[in-house]
Amino acid sequence: AAVHIGTVSTILGSPTAVMSPPFSVGCDTGFMTVQWSIRKADQPAQYQGLVSDWSDGYGVPAETVQILGPTITTTALPTGPGGIVQDVATVTGPIASAGMDVVWNGYLRPTGSAVAVCTPATLAYTSATPTLVMTPGKYTSEEFDTPAGFLGSIDWIETVTLHGAPDVLHVGDCGAAGETSVSALPT
Repeated sequence: AAVHIGTVSTILGSPTAVMSPPFSVGCDTGFMTVQWSIRKADQPAQYQGLVSDWSDGYGVPAETVQILGPTITTTALPTGPGGIVQDVATVTGPIASAGMDVVWNGYLRPTGSAVAVCTPATLAYTSATPTLVMTPGKYTSEEFDTPAGFLGSIDWIETVTLHGAPDVLHVGDCGAAGETSVSALPT
């Protein structure tokens, strides 16, 4: 089930250690393994009979690396009527050198609605600009003023992409635990 992500070729004039140039593995997490090979068909015609096809083992531990990605957890900040709401993302783990962009969306759920519904019809807030994440830490969304007179919940969904690229690294869940701000009358 492995996916081929690239091929690097080199010409050797004598026995020597060989290091491949770096290449991008994309944004997927998991494992990457390298398999070295010599193919008779790739040799110049004058050397065709001097070499045999050869490949080292696939999945050799010394030639396999684990690709780790960041972990993103979020916690919505509570609010009051007509108050300011925000969401906070806590980022841990390795981050691509280009960084990541976080965009927050807030969806209105009126009082009495038991189920979160995150659709364009309930969307009330989208980040005006993405928050650039370059290092692990806590990142807070822009302040969002709840609509006047609105009572209920604001359900948050964060979307994280590779900075400057369309690669989606993470999307939060609609109605996730801890991802709701409340706009209610004081008691």
